[in-house]
Amino acid sequence: MIPSILFNGNTITFPESLGDLQIRRVRHGDQHVADGGVTETVRLGTWDEMRVTLENFTDAAFFRKLEAWYAWASQGKNFSLALESVSFGINTTLTVAASAGATSLTVASAGSITNGRYYLLRSADLTKSEIVLAGTPSGSVVPVTGSISAGLTYAYAIGDRFRDIFYYPQLVLIDDETPYRENPSLTYTLDFRAREDRG
Repeated sequence: MIPSILFNGNTITFPESLGDLQIRRVRHGDQHVADGGVTETVRLGTWDEMRVTLENFTDAAFFRKLEAWYAWASQGKNFSLALESVSFGINTTLTVAASAGATSLTVASAGSITNGRYYLLRSADLTKSEIVLAGTPSGSVVPVTGSISAGLTYAYAIGDRFRDIFYYPQLVLIDDETPYRENPSLTYTLDFRAREDRG
């Protein structure tokens, strides 16, 4: 898979596959333990954090493009990461609420959704999510198969997000240091950490 970064209307395509990609789901919330030992968990949502690494690449033009991307991203502005090109544009919302057990979804834009491909369905408040397998869309209706049963595990509301599992539409950098460097042997390294923007 050859990834791409999108920012401020620009696209930078990586010269080769990533050397390393680590993604972890982070839970935001708090736990309270009463004197009697009862635990209460207040969960405010989950989001992904990732580390992206491309080491010892030789494409000097790609290295120069990173300067423009970093000038944008270092200001705390959003950028997108597509882990493969087919995932561009597959970031839409539900236009009709879906109940638990539903086997189809109505979305704002189904044009790029591909039969037999996996998508992430996530509530706007970030408290519910699941991966579903899409069927062939009919207009704005997409048949889906849930990951636990034939239908959805949870209910979803209008405005909840439906996106390709390999597409991160809103990321922000969480590193303080410049994420790219020139190596002594005429090669370059890109290494950055990013978090989904919850705003």
